[in-house]
Amino acid sequence: IVGYDDNKYGGAFQAVNSWGPWWGENGLFWIKYTDFPKVAKYCFQAYLSNKVDAKSVEMAANIQLHFGSFSTGNDVPFERTKFKNKADTTNQLVAYNLVLPQEDKTKYYFEANVEKQTYLYLIGKNEEVKEIQLLFPNADSTSELLGPNTKFLLPSPQWNSQTNLWEEMQYQLEPPTGLEYWLFLFSPTKLNISEYIEKLSVAKGNFPEKIISTFGNNLIPFNQIKYNDKKVGFTVNGNHQGQIVPILISFEHIKDNKQGFLAF
Repeated sequence: IVGYDDNKYGGAFQAVNSWGPWWGENGLFWIKYTDFPKVAKYCFQAYLSNKVDAKSVEMAANIQLHFGSFSTGNDVPFERTKFKNKADTTNQLVAYNLVLPQEDKTKYYFEANVEKQTYLYLIGKNEEVKEIQLLFPNADSTSELLGPNTKFLLPSPQWNSQTNLWEEMQYQLEPPTGLEYWLFLFSPTKLNISEYIEKLSVAKGNFPEKIISTFGNNLIPFNQIKYNDKKVGFTVNGNHQGQIVPILISFEHIKDNKQGFLAF
């Protein structure tokens, strides 16, 4: 796939054919969005080798959080804050706090924009329970590796073979209520995320303190990361310590007027 046009044939991908430029339109052809899942059994994307010096890698990304209506003007307001580790007050974790409490059953989706090739993970945690959720990647068929200059929706739309349509997916707040966290992790190399989640589950303290103690020196120090005040995002220049950039979002999860964890 080398291009797309949302208007052509009601929306279509442009693809390169393997037979050469004499076939089709100089070797190119179009396939409708709705036809693509019927004939494409597998999809692959080429990436550069990740054999890099992680401590010299430049990274930049931002996360846009939207209410689950998939319409304009549905951004969720936030403010930037910091968490200090009680055991080490010099070790801080920059975070973003949602300004308003979020009601139970509210639906969301995230738009991740990355400038450099990076691995992305999303973890959910409610302080009222011990369980920690891996929200992305959530399936063996989904890669946590994103290519450069990529815009990515979390959760990803899914193809419904019965309706022959793409279904828009959202995360939904589920009980219990209480203090909730979403933790995004950006890394130039692949992480053993299941091992990290096991360590997080048994670490002491609140969730920000668990993050600091679990990831330790693998985190890029907060003062070597340029966090954005107007967006939930960051920029990292080369020659830094550690390799993982955390973006932590916190908010108060409350009961809705009719009557957690993220589910979808």
